[in-house]
Amino acid sequence: MSGTLKNAELSIQAKVIYTGLTALAQSTSHRLYTELPGSWRVMLEVPKRLESADEDPSVGIYICWPKYLADAPDGTYPEFLVRIGLQALDSVVVIRSRELLLTRALVTRDIKSSARGWTNFFSWKDSCGEGADFRADEGFQVAIDVSPVECPPAAAATPEPSECSLSTPPDVTHPLLLSNIYRQIEGKDTTDVKFVLFSRRHTQDGVVGAKDPLPVFAGIDLVGSQSMYLMDLVKSDEQLPEEPSIAAYDYASDSDLDEDEDEDDAGLSDIEVDSAASLPKSDAGSDDSANYDEARAAACPTPPACADEPKVELVACTRSPSKVIPVKDVAYKTWKAMIYYMYTSNLSFAPLSSRPPSEDPEEDGIPSVKASPKSMYRLAKRLGLDDLCTAAKEDIEEQLSVDIIVAEVFSTFTAQFPEIREMELAFLFQHWEQLKASDALRGMIAKATRGELPHSTDVLMDIIAH
Repeated sequence: MSGTLKNAELSIQAKVIYTGLTALAQSTSHRLYTELPGSWRVMLEVPKRLESADEDPSVGIYICWPKYLADAPDGTYPEFLVRIGLQALDSVVVIRSRELLLTRALVTRDIKSSARGWTNFFSWKDSCGEGADFRADEGFQVAIDVSPVECPPAAAATPEPSECSLSTPPDVTHPLLLSNIYRQIEGKDTTDVKFVLFSRRHTQDGVVGAKDPLPVFAGIDLVGSQSMYLMDLVKSDEQLPEEPSIAAYDYASDSDLDEDEDEDDAGLSDIEVDSAASLPKSDAGSDDSANYDEARAAACPTPPACADEPKVELVACTRSPSKVIPVKDVAYKTWKAMIYYMYTSNLSFAPLSSRPPSEDPEEDGIPSVKASPKSMYRLAKRLGLDDLCTAAKEDIEEQLSVDIIVAEVFSTFTAQFPEIREMELAFLFQHWEQLKASDALRGMIAKATRGELPHSTDVLMDIIAH
């Protein structure tokens, strides 16, 4: 696999090998993502194998372009010609190939999926049937070529046959989400767990902690099915384990915590970083039970009585969740965004705190919860949510700039995750000629050598070795 980035022109040539799909597709369908250079990805959509000989499920292939293509001003990037070819493992002969021209209009218009491809790239009969060109159970390879073009080639303008027409990846609705919606329609309760998390930073006697707990509601089956870590947590009587010392939760730097308006107010309920105190595990006698009752009442107001109409009892809005779990070292906003992502696959990230303030883009009518990509990355790593972890890492990478890279690479967050440190150091060295004599870098190196940044030892050694 290779890729080059020069003068804002990206060229990718890669081959992705797939094996074991027959066994993988026996029980359910799958989407397999492969990372390419420059934050591009290829996605293979593998359907569930059907028993009936009359059915012929198809395999889809899509190219996913990086978010920065849509965000960049016009003229920053050229148009791209994408060529995808299907080959047997032991052959260079292309069995099937398709071309796609990614125009500026297409990239900026299709922001939601950021992908285009072919739903019916090939069928299982082509790969597993009698006389097939290759066998999917043995494997195949997909050759990918992404090249910049100055003007659309004639071949790319030729319409494809209808069975292989370009399309966006189809929306996939989780079966448990459909079940959840069905229960709502029937007026049944769909939230059986309540997570309680702090929402505001609080400083008292020089110790930074947090306060103002707020609830986040969810269905155990839906969130637990996507994270074994969460399922085990919900089934046990334990709290979410706190961060180990090397990755201690830093209340002072988590930008997903709102700022405290009343510093050093001894009358406010809070929890210190080193305190062993925790929120109660049930609503009875809980300081947060009032917040919970108010939230429920606001969401489900009682309709005015009417003599001519029967009284309707809103059962789903009056039942309390059977499980209450306090989470001390994750911000309310981060957890809420994570749960929302599990339900909807909708994800929005806030700007890095090291970046200058900017105006939020206009709302598109879709509810969203903007969380820090750093906070989300930390949480996704703990919960084993690989797709969410990848998305957060990509957002961090896209937000890097020469102005903030020094502060980012020497941060405590970067020190906790080797893969983040490697990515940010690569960006730093890419702009080394511009940064090596900067006041920002000299200042950070001086602090690190004086022992003021003990977490940055590895970063300092990498810079010295460069």
